[in-house]
Amino acid sequence: MSTRQTNWLFLILIPLLPVISLYWLFQTQNYFGLDGFWKGIVASGPIGAYLFMVWIGWQIFQGLERREIPSGLLGEWDFATVHADPTHPKRRGHLLISLEHDDLQLRGDFWEGETFLGNIHSRFAAWRSGHLYFSYEYTTSYPTETQVVIGLAEVKYNQSQNELIGKWYRFCSTSAGTIQMRKRK
Repeated sequence: MSTRQTNWLFLILIPLLPVISLYWLFQTQNYFGLDGFWKGIVASGPIGAYLFMVWIGWQIFQGLERREIPSGLLGEWDFATVHADPTHPKRRGHLLISLEHDDLQLRGDFWEGETFLGNIHSRFAAWRSGHLYFSYEYTTSYPTETQVVIGLAEVKYNQSQNELIGKWYRFCSTSAGTIQMRKRK
């Protein structure tokens, strides 16, 4: 079941549960009338509450609805990161940006020089007003330890240059830097 279908299911079913309960409690006080569709709906009691909750849910759902994602954003990207502290080495990698079950996903690998650091994937990604926001997780495997790193990135899409430029923030060590991504041809 897609995220959209799940949202619709909750939008209809969650408000329906209290309505059924209240309907049985206030049986004689329920009223629903439709005097010409153009005049509007008159409802009181639980059915009125249900219609109101569905209307509020619809307003919220429209705000959560997936925005139109430019087709140029989807595909394979090479990226390079620069740490805010210049003593840290530059890192690079490869990401695939795709839509899976109506959800924006990022997956790829992460390198420091010729050393493979690990795989990276998004935990959440959203497209809003020309910006891609995503939280990410990558697992590094060093000879003595395995480390899971969680962070957040915000990049602005420059469609004419086929690039994404922005900032990243890593939570485990509260470090930050810049990221530049170029679309693979």
